[in-house]
Amino acid sequence: MLTDGNYPVRVLKADRNGDVPPPGDSKRKQGFYQQQTHFEFYFAEDVAPSGDKPNLIVIWDATRSFALVELRVACPRYGDETRTNVQMHWVERLPHPADTYLVPADDLSGDEVEDVEGIEPIDTALTGSGGDSSGNE
Repeated sequence: MLTDGNYPVRVLKADRNGDVPPPGDSKRKQGFYQQQTHFEFYFAEDVAPSGDKPNLIVIWDATRSFALVELRVACPRYGDETRTNVQMHWVERLPHPADTYLVPADDLSGDEVEDVEGIEPIDTALTGSGGDSSGNE
């Protein structure tokens, strides 16, 4: 288990269906998964409460050759030995950094902008970097 100083985090490989894996018969992992609505924690006797911050799970999924497919973060609600009993408050996909990268418009010529699919150039005149509002340096 990791912590960033605020949130207890477990990093787990997704199960064969790409879902959050069950905690299995480990009482410690089951305790980590068991968080009631409004995060009133109920833990097994051997698991100390982690405070008022929710436990989080980072789930990674990869191909058979271990190429990363995606990362997701989840907030567990309940889990025991079986896959069918795993419940989450929420699960969110973490975007790949390349999916969110913005290229400054000054860095691309007109021809290059057309070649970069799905990436919107930043108008630096609007952001205040790289020149005045007329586009002059």
